Parts: sequence; C-alpha cells; structure tokens
Amino acid sequence: MTGTEGHRSSGKDWSARLLPIVAVLSLFIIFNRFSWKENTVFQYDQGGYYRYLPAVFIYHDLGHYSFLPEINHRYHVSDGIDYYAAYAQEKTGRRLNKYSIGVSLFELPWFFAAHAITKLTHHYPADGYSPYYRLLISIGQVC
Repeated sequence: MTGTEGHRSSGKDWSARLLPIVAVLSLFIIFNRFSWKENTVFQYDQGGYYRYLPAVFIYHDLGHYSFLPEINHRYHVSDGIDYYAAYAQEKTGRRLNKYSIGVSLFELPWFFAAHAITKLTHHYPADGYSPYYRLLISIGQVC
C-alpha cells in the first residue's frame, strides 16, 4: 500500500463520521428555528414553489388558486398580497404561477406524509399550510 492509498481510506472514515454529525445538526436547526413554527416556511418564493401541492391535492384548483386569499389571511404567507406571484391571465380568467413545479415535486413525499399525519391526528386543519406541513416540508428541504 502506498502513502496515497492509505490517505484515501482515512478520508472515507472521516466523511462517514461527519454524516451523522451533519444530520443531527440539521435536525437541531429545524426544531429550534422559528420558521416552521411561525409559518415563514411558505412565505414568498418558497410558498410559490410549494403552492402546486395544496392546489392539486387539497383544493383541486390549479388554474385559479382561489384558496390563496383565505390561506394568506389565516397564515400571513405573503403580507397581505393574496395572489403573490399568481398572475391573472385576462383571456382565460386563470392564474399563472410564476414559479416552476420542480421544487414541489421534491417536496411531494413530505407533503403526503404531512397530509396523512394531519388527517389521522385531527389536531390541525388539513389545508396544506398548518404546522405538520410546515415541519415536514422543513425537514424535506434539509434532506
């Protein structure tokens, strides 16, 4: 074994020890920061990427986003702008989300888990924005 090969194996050992530390720190940050508790998880850009999920799976309203004013008034996700980045199309009467759907596809498993927990526990409304959704989407963003 040359000196170079021995150095490579110690690098693997170091990274294997670092992974659990990073995981624990990530979970600590999620559970101790206020964004998921105070609903800043879905504010502005993050909310624009995420809104596809409740629009399709809860409200069945992908084209109009008619649920946004009520959600904004309940959770203050966009500081009073009811249709933040959901632009009205005059010809069709529909709204176009400024953000692409890609991020929401990565959040999909976490959304389904949050929706199931919310429906099973009945502690919060299954509206796509209550605490279980915020918490699990926050965890998913780290993973």
